[in-house]
Amino acid sequence: MAIAALVLCCVVFVPLAVIVGIGLAIAVLVKSTPERNYGTGKAIVGIAIGVCGLIIMFGLFAWVSSMRTGTNVSRDDDGAVTSSGTVLTTALRVGDCYNSKAEVPESELVVVGTVDLVPCTESHAWEAFHDFELDEGPWPGDTEVARLAEGGCVEAFADFAGEPYQESTLEVYFFLPIEESWAEGDRTVLCNVGAGVPTTGSLKGSP
Repeated sequence: MAIAALVLCCVVFVPLAVIVGIGLAIAVLVKSTPERNYGTGKAIVGIAIGVCGLIIMFGLFAWVSSMRTGTNVSRDDDGAVTSSGTVLTTALRVGDCYNSKAEVPESELVVVGTVDLVPCTESHAWEAFHDFELDEGPWPGDTEVARLAEGGCVEAFADFAGEPYQESTLEVYFFLPIEESWAEGDRTVLCNVGAGVPTTGSLKGSP
């Protein structure tokens, strides 16, 4: 039983297995006596490995969760970002400013996992200026989702910048649902604007 406990405690990427392993290791310690040792050494090592593994795993989960929700950055009472941090694109809100290492696609879709969120008073390449929901229904395909996303962002651009997108020197791109996230209920399109060079402050009203 001590060997089984040690093996399970080493499976640190399966928290349930680690918990079971720790339980078995504790049982070994309780069952063992000075006269009869059932493997207390292996049990103690297993508990140590298991506890350390759980701490690391839960820390990793918390870190990923904070990036997904954006809780690793500070916001003021109005929701404006006041500290910098790397977040998943799902954490972005309208009005957020950020930098991204990914190149903006000209024709093909690319996956952007994380961006560097910064206060808008600091130098940044992009600003999220609008979001909207696509209609419910079956997955319409990458091309159709991109067409709908582009249309919605271009339409919202005039209200944001003060002139039609076709007459502006600003660049627009968008984050949109993919087939996998669509199946989970994701319908959100986030529109982003940039000047082609790093800027400070908002581009609102800047044609």
